[in-house]
Amino acid sequence: MNTNKVLTYRRHVKTEDLNAAGTLFGGRLMEWCDEAGALYAFCQMKTKKIVTLKVSELIFKEATKLGDILEFYAYTTKEGNTSLTFNLEVIRKTIGKESLSKEILSCEMVFVAIDDNGRPCPWDKT
Repeated sequence: MNTNKVLTYRRHVKTEDLNAAGTLFGGRLMEWCDEAGALYAFCQMKTKKIVTLKVSELIFKEATKLGDILEFYAYTTKEGNTSLTFNLEVIRKTIGKESLSKEILSCEMVFVAIDDNGRPCPWDKT
């Protein structure tokens, strides 16, 4: 477990997030991962002018159900001149008699800082 993980986002799974099988719709989770990643990148790169360059393979390890709480953790693996590479882990918390925490997804993400013309530009690493 990486001790430099930052909790960047939380979501509560609601009825409108479910697919026909009664589990979390995969596309919704992908949307939340991109948003969680952007929030992490905003804070690390100190700018909101960023774009998603890459999201690695997503493997859905566990089903997520109504009422579960998802926590999104990130930690930096590489700081490029114009980019930030980090791992994102999603943990499912089931609250109840037997409260559980289980990793349901992990991926690598790369975000790039852009200028006013949409071109990559250096970001502030101070």
